[in-house]
Amino acid sequence: IHWKLAMTAADQLRQRAAHALLQIYVMSFTGTDHNWNTEIFVNYYEILVRNAFGNLRTIVKEVSYSGMMASYLTFQNSESLAASGTLPDENYARESMQLFSVGLIELTEDGAYERDEYGLPIETYDTEDIGEFAKCWTGFALQGARGGNVDIEGHSRGNRIDPMQIRANGEDTKRDLFPKTNLYGGHLGDAYPLCADLPPRHFLAKGARWTYR
Repeated sequence: IHWKLAMTAADQLRQRAAHALLQIYVMSFTGTDHNWNTEIFVNYYEILVRNAFGNLRTIVKEVSYSGMMASYLTFQNSESLAASGTLPDENYARESMQLFSVGLIELTEDGAYERDEYGLPIETYDTEDIGEFAKCWTGFALQGARGGNVDIEGHSRGNRIDPMQIRANGEDTKRDLFPKTNLYGGHLGDAYPLCADLPPRHFLAKGARWTYR
């Protein structure tokens, strides 16, 4: 199916752009145990076809919520340290930076390496950053089954058509709810800020709004 579309479809530029994106956002039946289910692989590839002329943010988001990618890079049902007593899976945290976004080395606007005062290339992230980003990929779980042959046990092993959901509510949540640092010394937005981290009387600041929940 893929070969026929890539070679004969009317939208050749889109097909070729999607094929190029697939060389970056790699997902293979090797390591997924879903190698004979056509529907779920076509559904993953459709993310790249649909967004071939879109933007990077949308592609990264849809790929990250894909049940196929979660299986391939092993972050499906990854649990926080508080929930499991062990550190969360770091596989996707590492690969999403190394392969899917910032890469290994900081670059200048013309693509040359950024260098420190000693002339050495500046790395974009380190082991500590990987550990922090691994917390972001906790609590991701498959949506409920659609029924039929695309998600029965032994075939795709769950609903890998619809985007995954983040299970962050309830006492048994596997999601890491604590603040997480980004690559630049700040913090990633995640759930609500801790009250202790807010400035005094912040609710009286200009533009503040009180919302009942």
